[in-house]
Amino acid sequence: MQSENTTPLVSIGMPTYNEEKYLRFALESLLEQEYKNIEVIISDNASTDSTWDIIQTFMGHDSRISAVRHKDNMGASFNFFYVLEKAQGDYFMWAGGHDKWAPNMIDSCVNILTKNKGAILAAPNTVWIDGEDNILKNDNERIDTRTKKTPADRVMSMWTRMSRCNAFYGLYDTSMLRKIFPSSCNVIGYDFLFLLKIAAQGDVISCTDTCWYRRENRVEINHRETYGRQVQTLKVTGLAAKFPLLISRLYFFSEIVRFKGTLCGRLKLTVFSLRRLFLSKSERKLILEDVYLGFVRNKS
Repeated sequence: MQSENTTPLVSIGMPTYNEEKYLRFALESLLEQEYKNIEVIISDNASTDSTWDIIQTFMGHDSRISAVRHKDNMGASFNFFYVLEKAQGDYFMWAGGHDKWAPNMIDSCVNILTKNKGAILAAPNTVWIDGEDNILKNDNERIDTRTKKTPADRVMSMWTRMSRCNAFYGLYDTSMLRKIFPSSCNVIGYDFLFLLKIAAQGDVISCTDTCWYRRENRVEINHRETYGRQVQTLKVTGLAAKFPLLISRLYFFSEIVRFKGTLCGRLKLTVFSLRRLFLSKSERKLILEDVYLGFVRNKS
């Protein structure tokens, strides 16, 4: 690794809300990265536990941390956009207040982006851990769009290879990220569409020599619970709250068909998207259940 004075600044945006249980470990993991030229920007969404006290303690010991505490809970979308807006680095990553990172994670991702000028996102491998840091599974993603010659081919490659949108927590080219990431969004699962938009604009490459540890800190027994949590944390309103899966799928499709590219590529991507979003047996079942529950909730 190069000396700190000659390396690009990496901005790390950490949106927090009631993260007291694991926040100390998350911040220690970031501050102990082998790559030292970082800034950590924390946006606390009116936490009601000791999150803010922990943040203040760390700020007093490391000048690379800056933080703001919002008076009201503005929703997760606001929080994620806020930390990006404040970033000053050439590269940017979001960080969860309950996760951990291999010591070489940032260094490896910076190396990928600096050596591949067409790349927008470098994504570390994802290792799932439980509340006691025990390893649950390794997603072992292998995303590399560099061999794909068209935006449509990059998008389809990304779509088939990414798992649970893990790549969202990789390292981005900040200037390109700001052009693509929205200031607000009123649908669930926008991280999925966002990653496809990234692939439409440039390359996404997995960093196979490093990882981040994604903590499984929620117990949700079915999709309905997951959608309900996302509607609440993202402060989704209107029909998107009543029929969260259906509206998100329709919105995704309307955006995907407008991706730039050749007519042939766009047609191919349109058919691919229809099959993936609406026509598979599993998706049809989930959408029908979503619609049914939407009407049931409306009557209750």
